[in-house]
Amino acid sequence: MTEQTITRDDLTIEHGTARWGGPTATITINTGTLAGRRFWLRSTQGLDNDTTNDLAKGGGIHVDAAAPDSARSDWRGAFKTYDMDEAINSLVDEINDWAARDRVQEATWAELSALSDAVTAFNDSLEERSLRDFRREWQRVQETVAALDMKMREADRG
Repeated sequence: MTEQTITRDDLTIEHGTARWGGPTATITINTGTLAGRRFWLRSTQGLDNDTTNDLAKGGGIHVDAAAPDSARSDWRGAFKTYDMDEAINSLVDEINDWAARDRVQEATWAELSALSDAVTAFNDSLEERSLRDFRREWQRVQETVAALDMKMREADRG
């Protein structure tokens, strides 16, 4: 379940300057499950006195992210710093957390699906009011919950 940690060496970083003078950076991930993801960082430095600009509110470095072929942002955030290097380092930490959550989700998907099936079978046996023994269905639910719990503990240790 372990995967390499993404470092700054795994990123393509293109620095620039916004029209208002603040620094910008375009970050592309080159490896791992998030390869191809792109992030745009824009500093609000130079906009602090412009209260009509949404970007200037809550100064710092704003981040937009999109899937590789998407023109639209699917994630937004901000770092409370004007130091672009510090923001990039924080972004790397966020990317690694994001990848870890993806791995946990993938690892537990089968157990969640099995749990859903087990609960459905249990509910069906109760609704049918059949003579079959619903205790076996309930046992299946409990076994599946135990397997999911083990996967989550495994992910926490990882």
